[in-house]
Amino acid sequence: MARSTTRAPSGGFRATLRNRYFLRLWLAQLISQTVQNSINYGSLVLLTQQSHSFTAVGGVIIAFSLPAVIFGVPAGVLVDRMDKRTLLWVSNALRAVASFGFVVSLLMDNKAFVPIYILTFLISIIGQFFGPAEGAAIPLLVEEDQLVPALSLFNITFSLSQAIGFIVLGPLIILGVPTVTLPIGPMGMTLTSFHWLFIFIGVMYLICTLLTWSIPHERLVSTSRAALQRSQRRVATVWHGVVEAWDYVRRSPRLFIAVAQLTLGGTLITVISMIAPLFSAQFMQRPPALAAIVFVPAGLGLIIGSVLMPRIIHRVGLTWAETLGIVGLGGGVVLLVATHWVAHRFNPAHYASYLPYVLIMVALIFVIGLTLDLINLPAQTAMQQLSEDWIKGRVLALQMMLINAAAIPIVLIVGPAADVLGLGRAMVAMAVAVVVLGLGSVYLAERAHAREEGRTQSTISMVQDNIDLAVKGKKSQPLQAGAGANGTTPRASLPSPPRPSKRTQSR
Repeated sequence: MARSTTRAPSGGFRATLRNRYFLRLWLAQLISQTVQNSINYGSLVLLTQQSHSFTAVGGVIIAFSLPAVIFGVPAGVLVDRMDKRTLLWVSNALRAVASFGFVVSLLMDNKAFVPIYILTFLISIIGQFFGPAEGAAIPLLVEEDQLVPALSLFNITFSLSQAIGFIVLGPLIILGVPTVTLPIGPMGMTLTSFHWLFIFIGVMYLICTLLTWSIPHERLVSTSRAALQRSQRRVATVWHGVVEAWDYVRRSPRLFIAVAQLTLGGTLITVISMIAPLFSAQFMQRPPALAAIVFVPAGLGLIIGSVLMPRIIHRVGLTWAETLGIVGLGGGVVLLVATHWVAHRFNPAHYASYLPYVLIMVALIFVIGLTLDLINLPAQTAMQQLSEDWIKGRVLALQMMLINAAAIPIVLIVGPAADVLGLGRAMVAMAVAVVVLGLGSVYLAERAHAREEGRTQSTISMVQDNIDLAVKGKKSQPLQAGAGANGTTPRASLPSPPRPSKRTQSR
């Protein structure tokens, strides 16, 4: 049974936040997820400034994506069997130590890439345990009538933390905090804005540690024996569930294609995150730390697209919405490259200082964000419609796992390609690949839909023919003498009946 410090009546977010233990958990979520996104942002910008290599930046993407593929499901299983309060405060404390590890690594050698990869990988592994433990703690801290607003608040915070971490906090510290030399040692110790960013993140994780540690242990312990038994059974069945979801998806061509389209859309968002810092430097002549010039208009496009998408899908249908999104995304990327090429050719030194150029580039990035919704949301709709309720959750979990798994080889391809061919050529090649794969998936989905409708119509026609044949046969059969007077249906003598067996004759 869910518990809280006070029995508050259902009254939305305000009533839920009056629960002081839930408030501490929620603040820990808001702070930890915000600084987690700031770590990812800082790592991307740091490696961009140090290496100017897409391959090196792609290594960070892999470092914080790979743990979700390897440890995501096992971590959820272990969380069910471990003490949630201990997991919460220990995971925050370990992430604080790893954040301070960034500072030590940069002080020792600010050109070393491997420590950044390792620390990013470790922080991502720890996050795989914190997330499920946090989600499992919510129903233990609030009453049943407060569960819906509590979960809604956590979902809102998840999206909000991404925006704050990537667009506000990370750029604000990197661009706004000056370099300081402290009188420590014979040469002094110089702290750049990146040092201060990771110091700040470490301190924030320590605050999260205190917030979660201050929640009483008994508030995060489930007293349900059935819950413990379900947890133990889950250990043996979790991988079976993943395999079952994969078998279910691959047996339905349309569902498989919808999952593939969602995987394509999620991978594109990852690629945009990877190229944003160097795009800012090469196409906009701004520092890599101003990658928000890419994230903000793309994010606005995603948000506005989410609002407009139901009307668009209702008006044009799922197929045309996906087609418009695929063609629009490919065309938008090509126009980005073409606009940069034309502007650079006419004024190589100062083209990015002209306001029309900046406005055109920002508008195109906004359109790209909008077209991503045209790909993702119709595919999400199809996936929801085509997966049955009893397995829908496993299908959604499988789809998230596939996004992280697919991002790794794509990043490994796009990064070296951008280094060898140049960012513009790599973006055009990516746009062509997206259009070919996307339109191919739409075509295959339509063929699969046509085959399913054909089989359905064939079955309906067969049943209808059998009904018609039976009705005609009954109408043409002669009535036996004396039959029909009492309203009963007379038996018919079929032509050339088979010779009855002895068993039938005896009956």
